[in-house]
Amino acid sequence: MEAIRQVQQRLLRSRRLPAAGIGLTLLILAGTIVFGTLELRARIRAQIVSRDADILHGVAQMVQVTRESDMELGSQLDQLPDQFAIALQISELTRFNGVIATRLFKTNGQFAAALPANVSAASLATEDLARLKEIKPVSRFHNATRVAGIFLRGTTTFATNKTAPMLEILIPLHRQGQPTMHGAVQFLIDGSNIAGQFATLDRNLVAQAALAFGVGGVITTFALAWAFRRLQKMNRLLIERTERLLHTNEELALSAKASAVGAITAHLIHGLSSPLAGLEELVATRGRDELAEGEWKDAVTTTRQLTQLISEVVRILGEYGAVDRYEITLPELAELLEERCRTFAGKAGVSLATDLRAGGSLPNREANLALLILENLVRNAVQVTPPGREVRLAVSRAESTVAFEIRDQGPGVPAELKPRLFKPCRSTKPGGHGIGLAICKQLANHLEATLELQASSSSGSTFVLRLPRSRFVGQVPLDSERELS
Repeated sequence: MEAIRQVQQRLLRSRRLPAAGIGLTLLILAGTIVFGTLELRARIRAQIVSRDADILHGVAQMVQVTRESDMELGSQLDQLPDQFAIALQISELTRFNGVIATRLFKTNGQFAAALPANVSAASLATEDLARLKEIKPVSRFHNATRVAGIFLRGTTTFATNKTAPMLEILIPLHRQGQPTMHGAVQFLIDGSNIAGQFATLDRNLVAQAALAFGVGGVITTFALAWAFRRLQKMNRLLIERTERLLHTNEELALSAKASAVGAITAHLIHGLSSPLAGLEELVATRGRDELAEGEWKDAVTTTRQLTQLISEVVRILGEYGAVDRYEITLPELAELLEERCRTFAGKAGVSLATDLRAGGSLPNREANLALLILENLVRNAVQVTPPGREVRLAVSRAESTVAFEIRDQGPGVPAELKPRLFKPCRSTKPGGHGIGLAICKQLANHLEATLELQASSSSGSTFVLRLPRSRFVGQVPLDSERELS
């Protein structure tokens, strides 16, 4: 939920997002218009170029019909003179179109004759010849053709380097209604008129494209700007509702935690009532002078332990009511535990060691509760471990939990006490009442963790606190072990 809120706030505060969205949309619109304009331009140009070819093809058919009706052509269309006569008549009829040169080709595409006579020889391309044999005219526009190259060298007054636009048209010669080509005529026509039409076409298309982009861009900009404003307004409302929901969830969570800590406190007070009453009666009825030295020390030790436990619980209760929140990593947690237990273990002659095989961070509230449980377990382990021996904390990661194992080298827990180990007023230590383990069990339940005696023998005991991984902010496995001694 928090990640979603951060993304929403980032999007809402980004002033560049609407501009980027509108700009990208306008860019796509411009690309679409340019692509469509270029496609339309190519098609219209092809129609303009093919228009004259269709006209000349029709003129050739008309000339053939006229000559046949006058009995001049007869059945000799496959003869070169008759073909040349038709080409000449077509050229005369289309002189107003600016025919510069005319070439006559055989059915195999080889050059046959030319008009005027000083036109240089040429041959038909394979693809042009194939199309002509299908009785289809061919037209092609050249932007810049060297005019002098059309004629034989030294037979024209055109400058050698002069270029001009040129329209090339190829027309098949055939009888009307018959698919057999008897020859082909090439007309090289001044393309200035076509070039002018192309320029006019380009100006019109550019103007229309600009108009379309302008109108479409204005409409798109206003529509997207309105949509982005609406979207930002909805995002603001959603963020406000999300924040209210998060605030409500936090209040509910704090209320639930307060109730749980209250339950722990009630159980603690209930567990403390019996030993405190015994202490009060002992001190009131007998006094220090009447007590043996050992009994008086036990009373003092028990009183101090109870006072320390009460202080820790009060501190944690205050922590739950505070607003400060921070994270404590597992190495930091191990250091805090070592600092709290170093003096106590040193006086007992017991060494402490930590084997850390998991990483991650706990919120300060959960970390303080876990630290209180581990500190009590370590103190218990130190009290039962003979001098010169070791108490070890091993932290490892399982599939869904992080396990904290406290291993001592004491005599072990008697079998008759194991079923009642986590109940108040049950202890194997001199002067002990089992209150610490009972409190630790309640604190573990509050953390949704488990606390149990994993193993116990004459060589020592192992208590395990298994904390759910869901309580951790993040977990990173450690590559190396870390020893605290």
